[in-house]
Amino acid sequence: MSRRFTIAVLVALTGLGTSAPPAHSAGDFPMGAKITPSINATIPSGNPTLTFSIPSSCPGLIAFVEVAKDSQLDQDGTLLNTLAVDRFPVDDIGGGTYQGSTNAAWLKTPGAYYWQISGTGACDGGNPILWVGSPIGITITPVVVPGDTTGAEVPDETAILTLAQARAAIPTIIKNVKKRIARGLKRRCTRGGGGDLVAVFCTASWNDKLQYQYNGSFRMVLDDTGAVVSRFDGRRASLTCLHQRKGKDAKKCYRAQRFEYDL
Repeated sequence: MSRRFTIAVLVALTGLGTSAPPAHSAGDFPMGAKITPSINATIPSGNPTLTFSIPSSCPGLIAFVEVAKDSQLDQDGTLLNTLAVDRFPVDDIGGGTYQGSTNAAWLKTPGAYYWQISGTGACDGGNPILWVGSPIGITITPVVVPGDTTGAEVPDETAILTLAQARAAIPTIIKNVKKRIARGLKRRCTRGGGGDLVAVFCTASWNDKLQYQYNGSFRMVLDDTGAVVSRFDGRRASLTCLHQRKGKDAKKCYRAQRFEYDL
C-alpha cells in the first residue's frame, strides 16, 4: 500500500544523503477537475479494463491508484489497507496528468467503491513527501442481459424521488445528523446513470457557522416504506483552521467525513 511504498522511497533517499518527512506530513494531492472516473460515476460491470486519468498541477511523482470498498482512511491519509481491493501504478503522461489502467476482479463485482491517487515526490519544490488525493466514490452496476427481465423492472419509487425532493431533503438530513443548520448550502442533484435508475446523487457544500465547513456528495434512494435513505461521503474542515491557513495550505485542514441517515 502507499505506506510501504513511502518507506521504500525514504530508504532510497537516505542512501543519497537526503532526508524526507514521515508519512503523517502528507500533502493534499492537487487534482484537477476533469478526473476519470468522475465523482459518483456509474460503470456497468464486466468491463475487461478501466482507465484512470487524473490531471494535476504536480508533475513527476511516482504515483499509484488504490481502490477500496469503503472511504475509511489509514493514519497516513490513504484508503484503509484492510478494505483495499486493488492497487496499480499511474504514470505522468505529460504536464502532470497521471494515467493507468486496471483489469482487477472488482470490475465484475457490482457495488460501491472508492478510488484514490497518491504519489511521492517534491510537488511544491521542497523535500519529497507523500501526496494524497481525496477518495472518489464510484459504483459498479449490474448489467441486464437483453431478453432477461430479471431485475429489469424499474421500482415504483424511482418516479417518487424526484430531483427536487432530493434537494429539499438535504437541509433536513444535515440538521438531524449534525444538530445544526446548514449555512450557505449549495447543492446540485442528478439522476444516477449507467443502469442505476433508482439513485439520486447530489454534490453539496455548506458550513455550520460555528465550527466546520463541509463538502462532498450524497447518494439518495427510497426504501420500500417511502423513507429517503441517504449516505454522505466527503470531507470537513475546521473553520478556525481555514481562517488561519490560506491558499493550498487550507486543503490540509480537511479530513474525511461520512454519515448515513434515513429520513
